This record gives sequence, structure tokens and C-alpha cells, in this order.
Amino acid sequence: MSISTVDVSNAAPLKRMRKQELIRLLEKEQQALVNDRKARRLVAPLMQQLGLFPNGIDLVCWLDTPKARSNQAALVAWISTQLHCPDFSFQSQSTPELTLLMDRLQARLARMEASFAS
Repeated sequence: MSISTVDVSNAAPLKRMRKQELIRLLEKEQQALVNDRKARRLVAPLMQQLGLFPNGIDLVCWLDTPKARSNQAALVAWISTQLHCPDFSFQSQSTPELTLLMDRLQARLARMEASFAS
């Protein structure tokens, strides 16, 4: 079992926050963690549909994910960003998430390709 360290360098501003602000901040961070876990779960089937290797670099430059060094990392970051979009949660009520992600990814890649062609 490992003990994680807590960064207290920014603790002073937290003391000045009102309770509601702190709750909103914690909820936002919790939602980001949930979206990240969900993105990690969705990335494997999406990569399988695309026929990509997790450690390849085919999508890294196309998805504008500067910290990503592999297809898997780039897609996780991109999916997480998509999950944060309000319209994604609305659209995913009527369309399966993988289908919606695939459609959005294909549209993004088509736009990128068109911008380079012109």
C-alpha cells in the first residue's frame, strides 16, 4: 500500500473559499476523474474500431494533445475532452457513446485533412 502525498502549497486560498465554492471545485474535480476513467474504458473499443495500435503515433498530431506520446494517450485526452462537452451528454442519450465518439472523431479528422488540402 502506498501513501499519496498531498500538495499543500495552495492551501491558503482554500481556507478563504466559501463552502459552496469549495463544493463546486470538488465536484468539478470529481467529474474530471469520472470522465478520465470513462475515457480510459472507451479508448480500447474505439481504437479497435479504428484499427490503431495503442503505442503507435498516428493520431497524436491530429488530435492536438501536446502531452500525448501515443495513440492511446491522445485518444484518452480527446475522449475526456468530449465527455466534458455539454452537448455530448445530451446527444449520448439518443446515440451510443462509441458511435457518437467515432462520428465526432471522423468529422474532426476530415476537417483537419480538408484544412491541409486547401
